Amino acid sequence: MTAKKADPTSEEALIQSWLSARAGVSIRKVWPGENLDAAFEGFSRDALRHARVNPPESVRAVEKVTASDRKNLAPANRIKLVRLYAHALSHAGQLKASDRHYRRAWDLSVKLNLREQIVFTGLGWTNILSLLGHYEEAKRIGHYAMSRLKNSERVLKARLSNNLGVVYHRWGKFEQAVTLLKESRRQLKALGFRYDFAYVTYTLGHSLLLQGEDLRFARKCIEEGRAYFAENKLHTLDLYARTALALADLSDGHYRKAMETLEELHDDLEKLGDKRATALILRQQAEFLG
Repeated sequence: MTAKKADPTSEEALIQSWLSARAGVSIRKVWPGENLDAAFEGFSRDALRHARVNPPESVRAVEKVTASDRKNLAPANRIKLVRLYAHALSHAGQLKASDRHYRRAWDLSVKLNLREQIVFTGLGWTNILSLLGHYEEAKRIGHYAMSRLKNSERVLKARLSNNLGVVYHRWGKFEQAVTLLKESRRQLKALGFRYDFAYVTYTLGHSLLLQGEDLRFARKCIEEGRAYFAENKLHTLDLYARTALALADLSDGHYRKAMETLEELHDDLEKLGDKRATALILRQQAEFLG
């Protein structure tokens, strides 16, 4: 009986071919381009993609970029490489290491006054800072990045509004969070970005729930976000949304249903094995239950 060959287009096969191609060779030998910086665009797109699919391997792949490539990249792309590393580390759950590299990318961006790098670095770093509980700094970085946007950069404005809304949400400042999240949701709906729209819709619902305002709309938002997460197999986000729905059931007095859901969530969290997600969900429950 002949063994079935692996699908060369599968995510696993693509990751392995990417890693083997990356090991200790110049970016230009793997990605086509007129020069190193042009080839780096292809590398950075793949690095972002693989950070979501297989974070530890993405971290190792970025670490394998040769010293020569690092030295010869344009300043903006050297900063982008540091930011890609920070991004991959965050997906691997290494938040403190991610923070250090985002800080390095930010300092270089500000020193060289590279507006675009300031904006993109601020976009990612605000999220990491708020996850670490550094809310004042996250607010300062996020608002400064927002001030450097061009009027035409509607997508970035919507995403920064979302990230700042999440900062205020985690900070417990739900009124400010709701204001920013509603504006971001309106913009993202118009732009047609389904993932971003689903995430901001879920977060808006959660903020309204914790604020104790418009609970019917809050539940609708959480359910809408959860439907997208479940459909697209975004397991961690689905767990967040299910937790929020259990808390909504508690608000409505459906105690048995809520406790059954929370017990199921505990089992699912153990299966997922995501320590960062577990810590966030347990904190979410504790804050709500007082």
